[in-house]
Amino acid sequence: MLERDPKTLARLQAVVTALIEHRVSTSLIDVERALARWRDGSHSALAAHGAVLRHAARCERTVERVTAAAGDRPEGILRDAVDAGLMTSDEFVELVGKPATDIPSIDALRDDDDASAPDKRRTLEALLGRGPVLVHVDARRSEVSVPSRFRADASLVLRFGHNLSPAIIDLVVDDDAIAGTLTFAGQPFRCVLPWTAVYAAMV
Repeated sequence: MLERDPKTLARLQAVVTALIEHRVSTSLIDVERALARWRDGSHSALAAHGAVLRHAARCERTVERVTAAAGDRPEGILRDAVDAGLMTSDEFVELVGKPATDIPSIDALRDDDDASAPDKRRTLEALLGRGPVLVHVDARRSEVSVPSRFRADASLVLRFGHNLSPAIIDLVVDDDAIAGTLTFAGQPFRCVLPWTAVYAAMV
């Protein structure tokens, strides 16, 4: 068990800061790449903007996980620091009294997270009440159903709404996904966007 003396708590705070900075810096690399592709014309402005939104969501999840674990699972924070190369295994044993492999990770740096699915659903429902919504989705995810020509798009933007033309008569927003039949170049296709792949939405 992690001691709560001032020196150890100061080290824990330093690790928390380092983990968040690590997440932000590695995520910014993706943003820089997206902006570079936008500047050279191989990326649309919306795709670059999507990368920025995804970066913000990714960093927010890390802050939420680390903050939540700081009180009752500080050892898990240190475990993630070891995995990220921010702390040595020897220091971990010195602080915690057991190997890092014996402590469950808090997944501070994990990208795939559907824990916020209820919030995403509530947000989408509220936005749909205001009008058409642009949903940003990583179409590369295996659980996403979109036309095959879009499957390699990490920043696909699709438009959903209750009063569009042509109408999305089968629009569904539930605990798992937002789904509905959209029209692409005159051809209908039922799209299914699980919350695990949706990273932003805006009116």
